[in-house]
Amino acid sequence: KNYFYLLRCINELSRIINGESIIDIYTQDKDKLYLHIPLKNKPLFHLIISVNHQTFHLSTKEELHKAKKNTYAFFSDYMPSKIENIKIALGERIIRLSTEKGKLYIIFRGNESNILFIDHAGKINPFKKITDKFESEMNSLLNQNEFINSFESLTPLLSKVDFDKVGKNLPCLGKEIINETINRKGNPTENLPIVINSILNDNIAVYSDDSTGKARFHPESFLTFIKPKDYQNYESYLIALNKYFTTSYSKSKIINVRKEVEKYLEINLE
Repeated sequence: KNYFYLLRCINELSRIINGESIIDIYTQDKDKLYLHIPLKNKPLFHLIISVNHQTFHLSTKEELHKAKKNTYAFFSDYMPSKIENIKIALGERIIRLSTEKGKLYIIFRGNESNILFIDHAGKINPFKKITDKFESEMNSLLNQNEFINSFESLTPLLSKVDFDKVGKNLPCLGKEIINETINRKGNPTENLPIVINSILNDNIAVYSDDSTGKARFHPESFLTFIKPKDYQNYESYLIALNKYFTTSYSKSKIINVRKEVEKYLEINLE
């Protein structure tokens, strides 16, 4: 969910989808939107956007077949549409996918997470219902924000961080990045760009942390995590993310089964 991981995500996505065309946008799962973007060697390639407030993310499937029933199309009047670029707002978890027929905004804001397609005439087409207040706030926010896709553009954002006032840091930093920056040797202000750069460029480690029972996802170079010997690392953010979901689901399934077995044994022991 972290802002800087999302920046890495859009950088990787831009190399895959820029110049390609979206031919269909639909939903077949709650809070998820599927963008069918055929690639030269992957005709069933999809970009998947989840706006579930607990697990919002962007992910991809190299081969995905649309369900034969219980699907609903969105923004059909603007499809197909060629993708021009994908960027993220400076300091905000708002992703803008620009197309020849309008802009698709992916807004990650807790319970208000949503997807809007705004055509060249300014008409707003929402994925989930919106209030007049939300529409007004979004119009103001989208017009004010600068949208970026590079590490260099982060300079004005990172310059605002004051490590003498940890509680007043930029919200988009997050505890994980602050801890990693402070715990490294040297000046935290000088460490911060190095840590951010590792999020944007390093291989990503994915593994199951037995001490906490959680799946882990972080740059391989992070020092604040103790990695097991059998951890896996990935150059691709999108491949690492899919592996993380698989690991997380597998771990939670094991935990749930263990709870059921323990409950059964406790009852029988009594």
